[in-house]
Parts: sequence; C-alpha cells; structure tokens
Amino acid sequence: FYINNRSGEHTRILQFRGQGKLNYFHGEAARNNVFLFNTVKKIPDLWKEDSLTVDAYARFYLQHFNRGSYQQEGNCLYIKTQQQATRIPGVYRNGFLLFPKSFEETWDRDSFERYNFVSF
Repeated sequence: FYINNRSGEHTRILQFRGQGKLNYFHGEAARNNVFLFNTVKKIPDLWKEDSLTVDAYARFYLQHFNRGSYQQEGNCLYIKTQQQATRIPGVYRNGFLLFPKSFEETWDRDSFERYNFVSF
C-alpha cells in the first residue's frame, strides 16, 4: 500500500494488485477501510444469517471501494482511480511514489506529493 502524507478527507491509499489492477481508498476512514476490505474479501457465513448486515455491507463496499487501473513503463506510471477517470501521471522510486496533489482534470496546477510504502 502507498499512503499520502495527508489526513482527513485528503487521505489517499493506493494498492497495486498486479496485472494493471489498482484499488483506491480515500477520505477520513481510508486507513480503516483498507484493513476491512482486505480482511473481509468474502462475506462470512456468520454475517449471511442477517440480510440487513449483508445489504449494509454491500452498500458500504460500493460507496468506499474503488477499482481502478495502472500502467507502468520504467519508473513512470499512469493510474486511473475509477474506470471512467482521467489518467494521472506518477513516478515510482524505491519505497515511495509521487503523484499530483489533485486528481482532478486540472492536476497540472498543483505540486506533486509523496506516497510512502506502508505494509499493513
């Protein structure tokens, strides 16, 4: 996982899964959500007994779990935090990444920020 050095609603976590697949978490609860989604990969039978829990978890998952993609050439990257999102350029260095502060279409107006590698 790579986490930027910001907090609150500006927190971003990138998880590169290989073969161009990317998981993206953002917001105040991003750190907790990445733990949850990587622990509960499949709804356990215990929770399946209660349809309200299953429905609530499904809504929570859809709201907070973003699947994107990435491309890499040498130390240069492109990421997309959602399938329909704009590609965002970045740079890989040993132990950290650099991406623009803004992931909006006007990303070139801001400086880049560092995402440090963190093992969960």
